Formats: sequence, C-alpha cells, structure tokens
Amino acid sequence: MKRLNIKKENIITLVLFILICIICYKNIYILKDRNTLVYDEIISFYRASALGAVDQNRIDWINPERYMNNIFCGNDFWDELCVFKSNSIFNSWGILDYCKGLILGRQYNIFLNGVNSIFGNENLFFQSILLNVLIFAMVLVLTFKLCTKLYRNSVYGLVGVALMGLSGRVSMTVGYCRFYILYTFYVLLLIYIYYLLQNEQSFKRYIVLIVTSMLITLFGYNNSQYMAIISIGLLLIFVIFRIGKKEYKKAVTIIGMYGGAFLLYAIIKYDSIKAELIEGEFSGINMSQLKNAVYNFLYRSKVDSVTYFLGNIRMLLMDSSSDKIKVILFGIIIVNILAIVLTIKKKFTNELWWTIEFSVLFYILIISRIEPWNTWRYMSNIFFMVILLLPIGLEFFDSNKLSFLALGILFCLIVWTIYNGYSKENILISLDNDGPSFEDREYMVTNYNNTHNIYLYDGDSGTLFYGAYLWGPESKFYFSSADDIFEDTVERNEILSSDEVYIWTTNKNELTDDIEQLLNTQGFSGGEIILNTDVRGRHQVHKFVRK
Repeated sequence: MKRLNIKKENIITLVLFILICIICYKNIYILKDRNTLVYDEIISFYRASALGAVDQNRIDWINPERYMNNIFCGNDFWDELCVFKSNSIFNSWGILDYCKGLILGRQYNIFLNGVNSIFGNENLFFQSILLNVLIFAMVLVLTFKLCTKLYRNSVYGLVGVALMGLSGRVSMTVGYCRFYILYTFYVLLLIYIYYLLQNEQSFKRYIVLIVTSMLITLFGYNNSQYMAIISIGLLLIFVIFRIGKKEYKKAVTIIGMYGGAFLLYAIIKYDSIKAELIEGEFSGINMSQLKNAVYNFLYRSKVDSVTYFLGNIRMLLMDSSSDKIKVILFGIIIVNILAIVLTIKKKFTNELWWTIEFSVLFYILIISRIEPWNTWRYMSNIFFMVILLLPIGLEFFDSNKLSFLALGILFCLIVWTIYNGYSKENILISLDNDGPSFEDREYMVTNYNNTHNIYLYDGDSGTLFYGAYLWGPESKFYFSSADDIFEDTVERNEILSSDEVYIWTTNKNELTDDIEQLLNTQGFSGGEIILNTDVRGRHQVHKFVRK
C-alpha cells in the first residue's frame, strides 16, 4: 500500500484555512445579534449612498435653529435619529449634519457601496459585517505570514493567528461598521513591505518596494490620517537600522523618495491645506482633524498626555474597565526583558520584531499627544501589531531551562485573550455603546426620564445632538443659549413651572452666577451636578429643586 506523501506545508495551509474559517464564523456568530448602529457607523452607510440607513430627510431635519427657544420631547429626537431602538436605551446617537465634513474611509465606503449594489438596502448591517469579515480573513493571512517571518516557524504563525482570533478586542474591530479593519489591513501590509525591504538585495526591486510602501501609506491615510504616524514610525526605525548596518545608500534613497513624495503631495493639496489650516474654511479633505491634532501636539499638558498614554496602554492589554496598571506594566516589562535576553544570547536578532516593537511605542507616544480622546478605535490597529509580538516566549523552547517559562507565558497569553472582553455580551455592549459610557446612558434614562430640562446651546451642533443619547424619551427640553435663557418666554416659564429643573451645559459653556441667580429668583436652589461625563468632555447636568 502506497504511503501518502503529504508535505508539511500542505498541512499548515489546511490548518490555517480551517482556523481562519472557525475564527470568521465565531465573529459572525457573535456579531449577528447586534441590533443597533452607532453614529459613526451610520456615516459609513451615508457615505456609501446606502440611503436605507440614513436619508436626506433626516439630514434636513437636523437644524439647530429649529430648536432654539422651543420645547421638544426626548421622543422627538429618538424618532428622528434612532436607527434601531433596544431596551429603552438610546443606542444610536448622532449628528447627521456633522457627517457632511467627515471624509475618512474613502476606500471602505467604495467597497461597502459595491456590496450594497449587489444586495440592495436589505440588512445593511450584515452587508458591512460580511465586508469586514472578508477583510479580516486577509488580515489573518498577513498575520500568519508576519509571525512566520518573525519567528522563522510556520507553527508560530498559527499561534499568532489563534491569539488574534480568540481576542474579544479583535471582534470589536471586526464588528464595527467603519473603516478600521481595512485600515488595519493597510498597516499590516505596510509592515510586510518593510520586511521585504529589509532583505531586498536588488536595488531596482528596492525602489519598486519603496513606491509600493508609499502607495499603501496613501491608501491608509485616506482611511485614517493616523496612518501617517505608523508610516513615520516604520520609516524612522528602518532608516536607523540601515545606518546601523552601514547601508547608507538604502537609507538616503528611501529618505529622498519619501521626502519628494511628501513635497509633491503638499504642492498638489496646497490650496486645500491653506484653506483649512490657515484660513479656517472647509475644503473637503478633512483638514480640521489635522488642525486639531497639531494643536493638541503643541499645547496638550504633560499630565493629560501621561493620562492618555496610560489609558491607551490599558485599552491595549485588557478590558478598558480594569484599572490594573501595575499588572499591565509588569507584563510589558516581562515581554521586553525576554526580547533583550534573547538578543544578548544571539538567538533573536530579528530586525522585524524590533521594528514593530518600536513602531508600536512610537505610535502610542504620538497618539497620546494628539488624539482628541481616549477611545478604542485609535488603538485597534496597534492591537493587531501587539499580537505579532506576543509569541516571543516560544523562542525559549530551544532552551530546556526556560521552556517551562515560555509555555507558562503562552498559556497566560491565551487566558488573557479569552478574558479580554471575549464574552459575547461584553463585545456587543462595547459595540452598541461605542464612545459614550453605557452606565451614563442607563443612569440618565432610568433615573431621570420625564424631567424638565434647559439645554444651554453653545453654537456647536455636535454638542447639541451628542446629548441625545442621554435624554429620557418622556423628558422635555427647552433649548436656549446662555444669553437667551434670561428672556421671559412662555416656553421657558413652562419648564420653570416644575418642581425640579435640570440645566445642561457643555464643554464650551458653563453654569454662570447670573444663571444661578435667575433660578434662585424663580424659586429654585441647588446646582448639584448629577452627571459629569468625561466622554469627549461634552456635558454636565445640574439639578435644581424648588425651595
């Protein structure tokens, strides 16, 4: 009887295929029970012209001038702004006029529009999940290839794929109907190109790879401006290694080509950049976010930067609700000590590993300085890079003395990935309540429904409609500016006729002494803050009770 000649490569390929299928199915199984879209996800469908999710009537309906000095019920906003309702909690919050200026995720929206053209407007959410899972499958293939190159063993590549597939954090990225999973694909693809650059001996192919890396950077940048940070980090580390290895020609070539490409891009986009960054006019290329990033980088306090840095580290390595900073830092130190020990022993001089390591650190340091707020979306792509670094403990299997340590580290990593938000309930809650605190929503809707409120409008339509996620469906809201609240109107007096009044302020205005004096003359006292949400620094809610 003839023995089957099955090569190891074929077995690895089959196992990889089965593993990817299982992981993709796991994500579809978890995400199929989502019953809402949050604001940023609505933008994806709007930009993709999937008008079954957001239509022009809703955008026309949202006009801040309509509300001023008038009373509206919370249900008015729920009916107009909500895509799906679930369990009396307002899950889909939004400022749909605000989305006119958001032009991130161009390629993602093109792909989503392509899927939508096939299936129509039926089950829009599933269309996005299908697209995300397909992109995720390509991400897993890249993960396998990178881990195999990192650790020179295809089995290690399977370990990297398994670690990524088990993580609840990854499921959150896959289940988010935005461009972040495509952005992650570009990031990993760029890392792979840099791996090829590190080992390329032909100068002509070296030039081709540089051009390829620049195109990937451009595509990634058109999805998220933070792709520039990843690209700069990888470029810096790559150049440092080239200089260290005395490959000066390669270093000068890549610096010159990237510098020339940057100048060319700046010249082409000069009018748009000047309009937004200097003259403050909208030009259609989303420069306002770049302007805010530059401002934050120059003026953010050291205390805030450290706070954001620790917050980002916490989000990377465990559930964001945990506060075990010491445990996290200890884990980071251990992983890096292992890498240093391996390097000293001449067993692990892998340039790619250190390139990813320093690029991750560079990104976290810069993003903590410029990001508008701590949120998972800005760290999701880095999480995929961190997973590439984790199987380093397996390198110790060549040493009998340390093999048990390596096995223990791997076991802890697997337990960590399962613990880290793997539960289906945690993933769905995190997705359905992206951005604002779920506890804040539940607290306000449960305890402060059917209330009388005065909302002090600060001139920003974003802050006006962002508050909708907290409003009780039966509550009444009188919308006024901080100046107009002193006008003696029928609508204002109707609100002030109740026994309790709640004053909403935003990060652009505050409860002044004059306003407190007005409430005192109307028979109210107090001013206790019942809600001080630090989510994007948007709202404070002050409670006044009739004397």
